[in-house]
Amino acid sequence: MIYSEPLINQISRFLSGIGFGFAVFALYMTIVFIRMIFGSGKIAFLIQDLVFGFLFTVSSFFFMIIHNNGEVRWNLVLAQLIGAAVLYFTIGKHLLKVLQKAADIIRKALKVLTTPLQLYLKAFCDCGLWIKNRIKKILFSASAKKSKEHNEKSTKNKGKKSKKPLKNQNK
Repeated sequence: MIYSEPLINQISRFLSGIGFGFAVFALYMTIVFIRMIFGSGKIAFLIQDLVFGFLFTVSSFFFMIIHNNGEVRWNLVLAQLIGAAVLYFTIGKHLLKVLQKAADIIRKALKVLTTPLQLYLKAFCDCGLWIKNRIKKILFSASAKKSKEHNEKSTKNKGKKSKKPLKNQNK
């Protein structure tokens, strides 16, 4: 007897796969939006994409365990890719343009909001640097005076013979 799964179950899994691909690509667009706001270098870009790829793979694996009892079926993988492609080609490109404008606005707002903090930190660091230099100058001038006095005493004592005998002399 050949076991045949009802068509409605197969269709529901396929549509769930499309929804999963849609959701995962929406999460990726969120990561891209955060990257637009804060910027990142090539290495950070690579690391973020690798981490996302790993998380997508793990979540896809769990999706297949839940919906397909752990069996890898290419129709589910295809459904996930279709869901991501549908999001990208329908609203993704336009959404990225809107997100870019929003990221520019947020960056400008963050710059305005953090400027007083940056000025405060710069003043605080400059003040701290001035205090550090003053302390260093005082300590080094004090140690320089001590070493100068020590050198003067040692040169005066070189000409005189010590009247005290040394305690532990080996005979």
